[in-house]
Amino acid sequence: MALLAGPASADEPVTFTDSVTFPDDNPCTPVFDLFEHLVTIDLVITVHEHENNIVAYSERSGTTTSGFTMINGRDSFVDTGNVLHFNLMDQWRHPDGSKFLARFTLLIDLDAGEVQVEKGELRCLGNN
Repeated sequence: MALLAGPASADEPVTFTDSVTFPDDNPCTPVFDLFEHLVTIDLVITVHEHENNIVAYSERSGTTTSGFTMINGRDSFVDTGNVLHFNLMDQWRHPDGSKFLARFTLLIDLDAGEVQVEKGELRCLGNN
């Protein structure tokens, strides 16, 4: 006699909104100035919990006081209890055609208590 396991049940996802505003550098200008523009990011966050795992992701939109608008934004967060992984990538465009990319990845081995990967960039993609 064989027993077949049914699909694992997960809690219903929880969705909520949040917003954050912070000063940042405009990578499409020649001088680094951490307070060159204020960035506002609006998030629609969805969180799924399943046994010992948490998976969250957000759809992101945003604007800056220097005139940029986010044209594509996403992030994800996974916590397995052993590994924590966070990833984000946002693309921004200005009416003058300037574009920039904000990207960040973090991977932590929770068992060893060590950061395995931590890298990010804020890069101007030019004026297209």
